[in-house]
Amino acid sequence: MEQETSPITLDQVVAYNLRRARQLRGWTQAQAAEHLEPFLGERWSPAVFSAAERSYEGPRVREFTASHLLAFSRGFDLPITWFYEPPSPDAEITSRGSSEVISGEDLVKLLGGRAAETWESVRKLLYDLLVDKAASGDPDYDLVSQAINRALSLDLLTVEDVEAITRLYAVTTARRKATYEAMKGD
Repeated sequence: MEQETSPITLDQVVAYNLRRARQLRGWTQAQAAEHLEPFLGERWSPAVFSAAERSYEGPRVREFTASHLLAFSRGFDLPITWFYEPPSPDAEITSRGSSEVISGEDLVKLLGGRAAETWESVRKLLYDLLVDKAASGDPDYDLVSQAINRALSLDLLTVEDVEAITRLYAVTTARRKATYEAMKGD
């Protein structure tokens, strides 16, 4: 017998992603509170942080403001829209006080979500880049490999990942161009 699930609010989606962001960074709640303090204007106590995360499934749902989202984005170095990514594509989501329900998949579309074919092309580009990096014996290979693997496994790219991949791409492109020029000159 399937258990019927009730819709979750956007605040619960944010709470779910608050915990996910903290776990992604490998921080305790106290460490996350410390990183968020400059952006929130206060340090959340362990009880406040725990209650905010628990509001995803708990009886009390914390209301998050636009200021909270901006602070989370800056403190965790993730895009604001990341905090609105639903727990699953088939999650039913509603706004506080509204009876209208949308699916997690529709929410991702409203956020300008990634199309599957776009992600496949990004994955191919990253894989090709990693292969080139390994073949060249570049000292940044391990750093870039970790960034790419994290991005692919979590379906997200952090600012650090993008910077590492951009540097890698520039170096790889410059090497290819130099090799081409050297071959052309022979």
